[in-house]
Amino acid sequence: MKNKKLNYILLLAVAAIWGLVIYRAFNTSEDEVEEFISAQTPEIAVYEAVIDSFTLHDIKRDPFLGKMYHAHTSSVKKKTHTPKPPEPKEPEIIIWPNIRYLGAIIREEKEVGLITFNGKQVMVEEKQLVDTLTVLEIRKDSLCMSMAKYKKWFLK
Repeated sequence: MKNKKLNYILLLAVAAIWGLVIYRAFNTSEDEVEEFISAQTPEIAVYEAVIDSFTLHDIKRDPFLGKMYHAHTSSVKKKTHTPKPPEPKEPEIIIWPNIRYLGAIIREEKEVGLITFNGKQVMVEEKQLVDTLTVLEIRKDSLCMSMAKYKKWFLK
């Protein structure tokens, strides 16, 4: 019973507060709104910039060392060198032979790769030279070979 009375009292208090808020929201006049807005906008002071007029004189001595400066004037014009941009090099086109990686085999504690090289099946080990190609790395799913300074990965 105690909680019911408290709930009814709180319900009436909330209804009264909301009624007051709604009453004030709808019964405000335009004059009150304008007064509220004008009270919130601050006045902005306008300052005019004054331009100083002064001239800078040549410095004749160093203020820290006390030494006199000497004016260095030369009548010879220095030549400016504009470097020419380097000519773009044409990329080297490397034609790789027909290579197909077939897989890796473990033989005598060494990993050996099986490739098809120009129509022939060849077994290769790491760092082995095949024609002009060098085998760099053998993995289960791929093989890395190099020709001159270029590398290429062949996938299974």
